[in-house]
Amino acid sequence: MLMTKRKPASVGEILAEEFMEPMGLTQVALAEAMGVQRKHVNELYNNRRKVTAATALILARVFGNSPDFWLNVQTLLRREYRRLRRRQSEAADSAVTFEQLVRRVTHVYLAYIRERGLIIERLAAEPSVAEYPDPTAYSRETAVAYLAEIVAENLELDLELARPLVDISFGLPAAAGNYLIHSAADIETVEDLTVAMILGSLEAVARKNRMSFKRLRRPAAK
Repeated sequence: MLMTKRKPASVGEILAEEFMEPMGLTQVALAEAMGVQRKHVNELYNNRRKVTAATALILARVFGNSPDFWLNVQTLLRREYRRLRRRQSEAADSAVTFEQLVRRVTHVYLAYIRERGLIIERLAAEPSVAEYPDPTAYSRETAVAYLAEIVAENLELDLELARPLVDISFGLPAAAGNYLIHSAADIETVEDLTVAMILGSLEAVARKNRMSFKRLRRPAAK
């Protein structure tokens, strides 16, 4: 079956096609009704401004609907990201070995992307909606800090080295997920490759750290 990639209507399109055009409102007129500068409306109209809670309240007052109407599209995307991050956190907590942690977290991510990836991709396609370029970017700082401590402890790395190492490694599952939803690849094969690359890169840096990054120790003078 041929699956077409139709993007969801953006906030700008909804504003223009369902409200401004039928009501004969210009950007200047809407800006006056909202009590904001014309630039504000122009950026909403052209999908260059995110709808904040304050803006949603103003739009709801002007057009007689609810703030949730204007926030709903953004909320859907955040909900998908939160659900995925929660599942990954549960997978990490259930792991007993380091390799198991990498395997389980990667498996959860790829399984979720195979199931929901096209939905997430379409929601994130609009500049007015997307806060994060891909699911791995959601709550990334917290996730990196948590995993960096585990990597530092298990691979005997300084935390200052473990943090960028973990942050960079996030790109592997993101690339694997993108490949998975745009190809006919087997998920188990993609998972095995991704886990192997993550573990391989971590182990390589750990070996390099022992040989090159650590300060040279000299025997005490006799």
